[in-house]
Amino acid sequence: MRSHSNYYQNKMLKNSYLLACLLLTGVLYAQENTQSHSPTTITVDELSYTDEKSGKGSYQDNQKTGLWTYFYDDQKLWKKGEYDKGKETGTWQIYYKNGNVRFLENYSNGIRHGKSMAYYEDGKKKLVSNYADGKPDGEFIVYFDDGKKYTVQHYDKGIKTGKYTEYYHNGKIKTEEFYVIGKPERKYITYYESGKVKEDGFLKGNSITGEHTTYFENGIVTIKAIMADNRLMEVLERHDKNGNKLDPGTLKNGNGIFNHYDDNGKLLAAVVFENGRPKK
Repeated sequence: MRSHSNYYQNKMLKNSYLLACLLLTGVLYAQENTQSHSPTTITVDELSYTDEKSGKGSYQDNQKTGLWTYFYDDQKLWKKGEYDKGKETGTWQIYYKNGNVRFLENYSNGIRHGKSMAYYEDGKKKLVSNYADGKPDGEFIVYFDDGKKYTVQHYDKGIKTGKYTEYYHNGKIKTEEFYVIGKPERKYITYYESGKVKEDGFLKGNSITGEHTTYFENGIVTIKAIMADNRLMEVLERHDKNGNKLDPGTLKNGNGIFNHYDDNGKLLAAVVFENGRPKK
């Protein structure tokens, strides 16, 4: 059985698209702490590991066939499913040591195909997904441990497409990303828990590129800037929380002075940038 990778591992910097250089200068909001309700990594951990040789079942022409069961080292059931000519077929069930189902996976000719489910250790639903010929296909939904939606992502034969949505635990949208097959860049929007826009811009992979804007919760632009591969190239606008314009500095083409202010407009530092990053 194949190991399970974290479905949303490194998921677009996990709710914050901020640059390390800006975080260091404190210009934008800091990356948020992980919420207590956030789903844990979907993976087979060390407690679920067992040797494939622990399986019991039948062979035909030296190939596994029919129902096979596998066990933890303490002989508790780990997983079970059927083989056809040595390849997984139909629905396979993987269990926690407490006996609850951890994964339900469907196979065809040894390849993931059809609906898959993942569960928390207490039996609550964690992930609903679908595969076609071994590739993610259709809607993937991850849930908080109390059953509320956490993220929704769409795939077309392994390629992300359409809108990705991440939610706060209260059900309000936290992040939206808009994928278009064939286009390397995608628009993203993040929101305050109140529903007000927090930042927007464009991503290429996990890198911010093009125009990037952050907002105070009252809707006033904090900073509007031009980015290139996570580098700050130019500041177009800078305001305090009351809407007063601030001198952004001399930064052009990634070089010059970037003026760093607090929310009230007090100048905290004049940071020298070189090639889009603070000069060391």
